Amino acid sequence: MIFKDKISFLTYLTSNENFGPLNVQFSEQDYGSIDLSIYPVDSSKSIPENIYDKLYDIIWYHFYDTTELLGCSNNNITNSEFTIQNNDGELEMILSSFKGSHENEEYEMISQIKSLLLKTVGREYFLVLNIWGSYDDLKNAKVENYYLGQYNEGAEDTSIPDEDGALKTKVLETITSWAKNFSEESSGGEYEFEEFHLDFSIGSYRNHDTWCRFSEESKGELIDLSILEINADEINID
Repeated sequence: MIFKDKISFLTYLTSNENFGPLNVQFSEQDYGSIDLSIYPVDSSKSIPENIYDKLYDIIWYHFYDTTELLGCSNNNITNSEFTIQNNDGELEMILSSFKGSHENEEYEMISQIKSLLLKTVGREYFLVLNIWGSYDDLKNAKVENYYLGQYNEGAEDTSIPDEDGALKTKVLETITSWAKNFSEESSGGEYEFEEFHLDFSIGSYRNHDTWCRFSEESKGELIDLSILEINADEINID
């Protein structure tokens, strides 16, 4: 079978007469590797190996490893899910979502946050923070854990005085603003997250146990179907 392009091929596959809607899932595995699963929504149907291999290559190089097509790859994406379906002869993507992690950027994140907090707090400090929320409503981000402390001469920690809560407000504004900016810079404008979760322990003390975890997620398309129009070559299935 010969199809004039990738969209024609996928439209054929997702018709009810063939395999129907297809679920696509990229998921992070051990050591940061990514697994790709493609399967019909109708579990009674299965895709033959020769068709699956061609479909796998199209999905992988158009919706994850896009370096050759777009000059960049979605390396920070840890999970991406969507369904491709045939809607009266038109190919469409539904139920899209994606998640990301900045695990490989931990050193850079710690360095930036440490510097910002030193300016904000104005003294030696350590901060333990767990916060999550929407980038569209940063003022109402949910704080699960917040402790801004300091060490005395006996190496015992005490909280930094903040009777009116003004310092806490300033610290949270600094951190949430940083999170949004870091997200945008990291994605390079190729995609945009809606929500974030930031969990860290960072301090200006040399021996402080420092770590940082920053994850994000979004409902919507990471890459839309128009990418299939790039290099519209024929698809040949033996």
